[in-house]
Parts: sequence; structure tokens; C-alpha cells
Amino acid sequence: MTNAELVLEAKKARQRAYTPYSKHSVGAALVTKDGKIYHGCNIENAAYGPTNCAERTAFFRAVYEGEREFAKIAIVGGMEGTDGNEPCAPCGVCRQVMMEFCNPKTFQIIMAVDKKTYKIMTLEELHEKLSFLYNENVETHISFYATTPTTSLCLFNIENQFLDELKKMFIEEIKEVTDNQSPNFTLEN
Repeated sequence: MTNAELVLEAKKARQRAYTPYSKHSVGAALVTKDGKIYHGCNIENAAYGPTNCAERTAFFRAVYEGEREFAKIAIVGGMEGTDGNEPCAPCGVCRQVMMEFCNPKTFQIIMAVDKKTYKIMTLEELHEKLSFLYNENVETHISFYATTPTTSLCLFNIENQFLDELKKMFIEEIKEVTDNQSPNFTLEN
């Protein structure tokens, strides 16, 4: 399956999201090492803690089915009424789940705007980017892997700030790609 096809699978999953509070729906398509696809969407709850992200929904479905080895995940998201035109990076809790089951050097995270415009990073590369943002913006370094559902609520605003920074960097790279200057970004025809 091509990355573009996987992004379309994530878009299908996004249609099942339950987001009555944020109105921001996310879809994920997770690929196992042997090519099986597991879909996930975000599922909100009035109490923030029980809310589940699309990425974890996909992982938990796969693990329930006996899967333990994964190759990549595509993530799409956006506000209700849009086609999912915002790049989405996994939150700290989702990255922790990925670390549990994936090789950070090889596991690919595809953060997509659409099937033609997306950024691919390994889990390790994303960790390095976010660690840089944490170190640059917070006096006390917050461990990338220490975010848990309990601490996630406390770090929610801080985490969103860093994901916003990542989104800005992502958008800047989109601009570079249109000028054919960035080899790390993929535009498929």
C-alpha cells in the first residue's frame, strides 16, 4: 500500500470520530509489519481523561487482534466540516504507546494534509524535534516518554503549544517543498 493510499484510509477512519466537544476529528491508519491495516478515530468524553486519540484506538484494536509489530501510521485531522486539512502529530500519550510496540528508528509517522501532501518522520525523528522544542521553550525539561494519561491533563496546554510549533514547522516545510527545496517532505502526483 502506498503512503497516499494509507492517508486515504486514515481519512475514512476520521469519518467515524466522536468529537462533540472539540469538533476536531482525527483518523489514523496503522500498518503492521505484514501489511494489515487497523483504523482508529478519536473518541471524546466530557471528562477529558477517558478521551482516546485516533492513534491509540488503532493500536489498541491491533493489539487486541494479536498484533505486536508495526511499520507505520498515517494521521489526518481537522475541524468538523473540513476535509481534514491540518497536519496532526501524535500526542505524548500516543507516542508512549508507539514506543511500547515500535522500533523508534524505523517506525514511520505520516502526518498528512491530504493524499498528496504529507510529512514522514520516524518516531525517533519526531522525538528529536519535540525534544528540541521542549528544551527551547520550557525551563524544566519534560521527558518525552514520561507523559501518561494522568500527567497528560496537566501537560495538555504545554503539549498543544509544542504541537502548534511542530505544525508551524510543518507548514514552513510545505512552503519549501513547493519550491523543491526540501527532500524530507513528500508530494505525490
